[in-house]
Amino acid sequence: MATIQQPRIEFTSNLQTGVKVSFQVNFAASELGGIFPTFVFSARVFLNVIRIVPQPQVAGSPPPPLPAPVTLKFTTLGVPLPSAGNIRALNTEFTYAFAVNSNLITDHLHAQIQLRRRLRFLPNTNLFNSVIDSKKTNDLVLTVSDLAIPQPNG
Repeated sequence: MATIQQPRIEFTSNLQTGVKVSFQVNFAASELGGIFPTFVFSARVFLNVIRIVPQPQVAGSPPPPLPAPVTLKFTTLGVPLPSAGNIRALNTEFTYAFAVNSNLITDHLHAQIQLRRRLRFLPNTNLFNSVIDSKKTNDLVLTVSDLAIPQPNG
């Protein structure tokens, strides 16, 4: 079964207003054979943020749990079968803007990637459209101090 490998997120510029999400899909030999492939693959990529705001804490008590991630944007990519070998490399870019004016707040960006598979001959049905793998990228930390104006070298 096809799997996601090497999921990664990185800033696209010094301004840190965009990120690039890249990953590879490794196909099993049984998915590559035949003149007419049975399945069509796609990847749904979600750009998520966890905003961490300092909270008062009583000494000796456990820290409060992290907030749940919030999806900023998402996109769906078609995943064509590789023309040679069994690995297909993919990437997508997102732009965003945060309007927070506090040096205490940090935003942790990450991407969630879901690899989906559906039968080729059923184009508009979700019955046989299933998630076969899901991975999360590394975290990127964005703080207001990173958004200082003017930016050095930028």
